[in-house]
Amino acid sequence: MQAWHDSFARAVKSQTGKWVHLAMNGHAFSYKFTRSKSGTRGLALYLAEVAAEVYVVRKTTASTPSSAISRASRLSGCQTDILVFPPS
Repeated sequence: MQAWHDSFARAVKSQTGKWVHLAMNGHAFSYKFTRSKSGTRGLALYLAEVAAEVYVVRKTTASTPSSAISRASRLSGCQTDILVFPPS
């Protein structure tokens, strides 16, 4: 998780003194501490990235466990909020 914080929450840490704003990592984006892209533009930028393997993490429940996949193109139909990051 610290790698995620180092990548996306540096501004949160520098402005608030904490890595997490209002108990949610995602608030780094929703409170505009950092910028993000979504929709068609976000997907295009993501598909342009090169990684041999990525981890895809979603809220874990008994019916929807977290999983690892190796091809980014499989994400376009997942229809849920996810975090995507390289293994290291």
